[in-house]
Amino acid sequence: YAEMIGNVMVDARSTGKYYHFVRLMGRAASHITLECALQTHPNISLIGEEVYAKKQTLKNVTDYMVDIICKRADHGYNYGVILIPEGLIDFIPEVQKLIAELNEILAHEVVDEAGLWKKKLT
Repeated sequence: YAEMIGNVMVDARSTGKYYHFVRLMGRAASHITLECALQTHPNISLIGEEVYAKKQTLKNVTDYMVDIICKRADHGYNYGVILIPEGLIDFIPEVQKLIAELNEILAHEVVDEAGLWKKKLT
């Protein structure tokens, strides 16, 4: 993967006007993203375990990326590469809570076969 990411980084720099978001394998762990980041040095690399350890929200993660992109633009760098593990969303606590709530709803058959709510959820 690192060689392909390196090629994307060269392309980003040569055009000078695009950000490439590269989604890497790693649903349960971000080790592939981390290894590729260590080899290629992208502008941003998101690590799922780090997001979870810091208890970052989806807003925190997006704000982090936006801040870096804006700071780079202030310095005339309107391009870059961002590495994201495919399972990043699963590490965000608010999404974990949402998934748990949906699983609870499905487990208690709150929705009928037609997809309609059987009772009001609170």
